[in-house]
Amino acid sequence: MNSEDKPLSDFEWAAIVSSRRLALLGTLVSILLGGRMLEPAEHVALTRAVSHAAEYNKVPTIPHVISALKNPSEEVRAEIQDQGANLGHALTRCVTGDIAGMFDGESTVSFNPDAPIMVIDTSGLTGASSEAVSITSACTSAWVEAVVTNKESGQRVVVYEEGWDTLSDPAALERMVVQWKLAREYGITNLLILHKLADLDMAGDSGSKPRALAESLLTDAEIRIVYRQAPGALPTTKKNLGLTTAEAEKVSKLKKGQGLWKVGPRSFIVDNKMTAAERPVFDTDARMESK
Repeated sequence: MNSEDKPLSDFEWAAIVSSRRLALLGTLVSILLGGRMLEPAEHVALTRAVSHAAEYNKVPTIPHVISALKNPSEEVRAEIQDQGANLGHALTRCVTGDIAGMFDGESTVSFNPDAPIMVIDTSGLTGASSEAVSITSACTSAWVEAVVTNKESGQRVVVYEEGWDTLSDPAALERMVVQWKLAREYGITNLLILHKLADLDMAGDSGSKPRALAESLLTDAEIRIVYRQAPGALPTTKKNLGLTTAEAEKVSKLKKGQGLWKVGPRSFIVDNKMTAAERPVFDTDARMESK
């Protein structure tokens, strides 16, 4: 739907799809180029390649984009020279390199927007390269965001379970901040889970743009939930979450399953009770128990 709550025209929908494809491919190429931003001419080359791939293929994939980058039409070559060749070589890693077979074909999974819960399990990436992990994060995030930022999709709760991992990815961090800012407009409740506040260091050094973005997430969080902290981590937690001395003292004495909920200027101690149905899902200590 558009701003006037009228159905999107075919032209408007095509423009949205094209924009999302280009944004995602730009992120993927940046990851494969070591994190550097694309030069203006490279961005034009990628735009032309994505358009060409979509025009001549019902379901455009990365190999189609690579072909368009390495073999542009004479008209496109006259415009951007050979600026797309390097991008094509970078993306080739998805086809014949160490991450081949993961991102070079049509999706084998369908996203069900009507399901009560969707979980993205990344355990299969254990041991994979950092680029593979970052690309997976970019692809799945773009997938989820396309659904949750649709005003017709209803209210959603989006949980970032391994917050440290998201904070360490500049592209994912920027997308998260945007989603945080527009949460009310789209009816989204965002939950960012960090093991400790020192995980903010994953975003970058103090004073850097990524670090500032990460800290803005804490500033924008209206509800902050703190569980038992190691003594050495408590001063950082107190400082970054704005805890009073009395609140920090309570956190130091919390029992397992208890949390301090700070809602605006007020705080409460909340006991979490795990039901029998929830235990198989949330009990992460099972493997440590003797049989």
